[in-house]
Amino acid sequence: MFSNDEREFLKELVKRELEHFRKDEKTAGMDSALKFLKAEHEYGHFLENLLAKIK
Repeated sequence: MFSNDEREFLKELVKRELEHFRKDEKTAGMDSALKFLKAEHEYGHFLENLLAKIK
């Protein structure tokens, strides 16, 4: 499926996105719509699952 270099690149890319997401998630205001908050939560899980699959 992926070469070792591709897998390492994707792993680092997803790790950075997950770190960025977690940092920004903490600053989300209470004014956000419930649907938006749910989508953010699901995106976090998507990134975590993707990282697990890449490893």
